[in-house]
Amino acid sequence: MAATTTIASVYLSDLSMLYLPQVLATFALISVSLGLVNVDTGALIGFGASRGVMWFPLAQALGVRYLYAALLAPTGLAVPPEWQLLAVAAATVFALWLYRYVYAQVLPGTLPEDMRRKARRERRREQMLKD
Repeated sequence: MAATTTIASVYLSDLSMLYLPQVLATFALISVSLGLVNVDTGALIGFGASRGVMWFPLAQALGVRYLYAALLAPTGLAVPPEWQLLAVAAATVFALWLYRYVYAQVLPGTLPEDMRRKARRERRREQMLKD
């Protein structure tokens, strides 16, 4: 939706705007943030399915999608490219925060306990070597 409205606003106003740095940056950020949100919601749903719980992870994933869409709402047709870039940057920050949460909190729960212990030991060992 955000990419479509951004390109539509460029097309309806002036095609030379397509090559403006803020428009190209908007497209790049949309690509990155949408990829991250897809990965995150898939991980939330998949983790819930692996535990036999479907409705709560599905609700979490839908909430993430709705919040992401709300952050992208200011990318309408009448919005200048600078404001579109700001909205997409905010959505990207949210997607990065969510990715960090899923990577640190959700995904380790998918490993068997012995593998988690081994990973913790390796992290502690690496930390001791750094110090």
